[in-house]
Amino acid sequence: MSTVANNTQSASPNGTDVQTNELKMLMAEDQQLTEFIDNPFTIQQSANVPQFGSDDVQFDTNFLVLQTAGVQASNIVWTFKPIKTGITQVVVLVNGGIASFVMSVSYNVAILPASSTTNV
Repeated sequence: MSTVANNTQSASPNGTDVQTNELKMLMAEDQQLTEFIDNPFTIQQSANVPQFGSDDVQFDTNFLVLQTAGVQASNIVWTFKPIKTGITQVVVLVNGGIASFVMSVSYNVAILPASSTTNV
């Protein structure tokens, strides 16, 4: 997916041209995850961001606990522990910094009860 800041020209009240930068919001296709309660899982995002950019993560603390966050190879890796069954969402925001864009990647997470196996 390629992104470009949208530079537009507009006229000011005194007749001079004013250049403005519009922030672009980009949405990646939602990812679907199925996880079991108390079984940690990871979400990764490239650590390569534009100059002055950042990666941020948002999640519901009623369903998930962030156990670790760090860089592995060229990715930022967040490890979550599900603490409640149900459906929740993790959203990773990539802020473009000077490039003036925000890319949103949503992970829809279905948290199931712990699987039980019985030996017969």
